Amino acid sequence: MYSLDILTACYGSLNVTDKLITLYKASSPPSNTFQFNFTPTNGLFNQDPLPGARKACVVVYRIRFDLLGPLPSQYSQPRVVRAVENEEAVVSYDGQGLTPFIPGTPAKNRFIIDASWWNRDVTDVVTRLSNATPGTLNVKVDTPILGYDPIFGTKKQLMITYATLNPNGTTGYLAAIGVDFDTVQIPIGPRPTLRIIAANYGGKDVTVQARGLVKQDQTWVLDTTNANGAFTDPWVGVQKTIVVLYQYGNRPFELLVTAERKGVVTLDPYAPAEQSRTAFLHEGNNSKVIGIVWGLMDGQTGPVGQDKYDYVNSKGEFPATNNWIGFDGWVGTAKTCVVFAYHNKFGGEIYAVAAREGQTGKLLD
Repeated sequence: MYSLDILTACYGSLNVTDKLITLYKASSPPSNTFQFNFTPTNGLFNQDPLPGARKACVVVYRIRFDLLGPLPSQYSQPRVVRAVENEEAVVSYDGQGLTPFIPGTPAKNRFIIDASWWNRDVTDVVTRLSNATPGTLNVKVDTPILGYDPIFGTKKQLMITYATLNPNGTTGYLAAIGVDFDTVQIPIGPRPTLRIIAANYGGKDVTVQARGLVKQDQTWVLDTTNANGAFTDPWVGVQKTIVVLYQYGNRPFELLVTAERKGVVTLDPYAPAEQSRTAFLHEGNNSKVIGIVWGLMDGQTGPVGQDKYDYVNSKGEFPATNNWIGFDGWVGTAKTCVVFAYHNKFGGEIYAVAAREGQTGKLLD
C-alpha cells in the first residue's frame, strides 16, 4: 500500500502546501493508479501571486509505503514535480524504485532537499552554498548566484525545501520562497541532541561520567590534561586512551579517539566531524561488533580487517596484542583494545568492552 506525503509546494511565490494536501485527501484516483493530478491555475489557488507572469508550480513529496519488516511504514527519498501554470501536474506515487530514506543531519542541521528556480533544478547550487556557509544561508535570486535564467523576462520564484532534525528527534520539512532579486534566507537548524553511547578510559567504562559532560547547547568538552579528574585514574603511571562512541541526531555514529595530555577536545554539532571520527567504525558488516579500536589507531585510515570482526563475533573474545590486531596502534605505549558491540546482536543497546595489552577481552553476550 502506498500513499502520498506532500512536504512542500508553491505556486509562483505562494506557499500552497496545505492547499494541495487538502486537494489530495479529497481526490479519488482510479483504483491502483497511485496518481494525484491537478492543473495549477489562479482559480485553483484563489490567488494570482505574480500578476502578468506565467507561474511555475513545484511539489516536493515523498511516498509512504508499508514493509514486511519490524517497522509499520517507511518513507521514500523525496521526489519533485515541476509544472507550469495551466498545464496538468502528475504526482506519481506508484512505489517503483522505492528505498527507505531519512535525511541526514549536516553540521549546520540544514539538509537541502530541493531548490527550484521557476521549473529549473538548482539544488546542487544551493547545496554547495549551504555547505560552505557556517551561519544563516543567504541566497540572492539572480543569475550570478544561480546560473542561467530559466525564463528570461518573467518574474519567478525560488523555492528551497530543506529539512532539520528537531531536538525531540523528529524531522521537520520547511520551505523558503522568494522571487527574482530577493534574498532567500535559511537559518541553521536547532542543535541536534548529543547522545553518548559508550565511553572507555584506559580500560575503564566511563559512559556515565562522559554523559555528565554534555552541555545544554549539546557540546561536549574535555580537557585531557585533567582526564583523571573527570574519570579517575584506572591505570596509574600509564598514559591512557579516551574512546567515545557518540551520535548527533540521526547522523551516523562517530568515534572520538584521543588520549590524556592531548589538550582540549570538543564535540560540537555545528562543527564538521574529522574524517577519523567515522573511519574506524564498521557498521553493516553482518556482525554485532561495530567497532574495534587499538590504542590510538596510529597509522590507520580505516577499520581493522573484517576477519577480526568475524573472529570476535564468533568467538566472543579478542586478544589485545599487536600480533592479533596486525599493527601497533600506539608505538611505545601500553595500549587498550576497545570493542563496541550490540547486546543481543542487532536488537539491543550498544556497549563497550576493553582489554589492556596482553589480556583477552570478552563480550558481554
